[in-house]
Amino acid sequence: MVQTNTDMAMCNIQYVDEHGKAMSKQDFFRDFQIKNNVWTQEQFWNCCYRRGHIVCTVQWNKLYVKKIFENLRYPNGKVREDEFMIHHIINRCNRIACVNKKMYYYRQHTGSIMGNAYSINQLDIIEAYIERERSFRKKGKFLLAEKTLIRAILFLEWFEIGMKHIPQIDERYLNMKKIVCRECKIIIRSQSTVCFRLLFWMYSQNMLPYKLLRAIYWNVNRIKRKTALLISEKTLAKSRRSKRKNDIYY
Repeated sequence: MVQTNTDMAMCNIQYVDEHGKAMSKQDFFRDFQIKNNVWTQEQFWNCCYRRGHIVCTVQWNKLYVKKIFENLRYPNGKVREDEFMIHHIINRCNRIACVNKKMYYYRQHTGSIMGNAYSINQLDIIEAYIERERSFRKKGKFLLAEKTLIRAILFLEWFEIGMKHIPQIDERYLNMKKIVCRECKIIIRSQSTVCFRLLFWMYSQNMLPYKLLRAIYWNVNRIKRKTALLISEKTLAKSRRSKRKNDIYY
């Protein structure tokens, strides 16, 4: 950061299983790797709203200059607090350093907050997207506002696939959907692309084929992850048995 005169530095992520063993394949987004570079704010958001969403949004693979967090704190009691903070942080960065090395090891384990994908608290992310979209719109960055709302729509579609239909979740889900639709209409009345208008029309008419595609994609990746974890556990068990045999032999 000193050499590049940057306000923030970010590295790639190595996912490991519960035993600390590196997991080779994850999914399309988790496998994305940033390259050595120095980004502007615009370049950061271009990556964030493409394949680099995870590596760009999470806070734990980054270093920051102290001034970024002056009068800036994470929200209390929110899940996915990274999503609430990232646009505030980037607004305070002039230059961002990217390091093409896996320097942060992220352990995957059952029962984690992020593992509980369809809990009611996961809908906090929609509040974060709305806050970010309004910030972009206020600054006249309508294309970024569009991309943020598209991300919100896709999350709601994904969430609906696996959500448990109990009154509290249904109520909050429908409330978040209404807010997103209202924000979409504001963007359309202000300044929007043809693609965004078409997407919103399909979404409002419940015509998105995304649900089917996302359900297939999610289940295929879930099977892959379970298979990878099972192979890792079998390999570890085999290694332990081999070690015990050697100990007995000697």
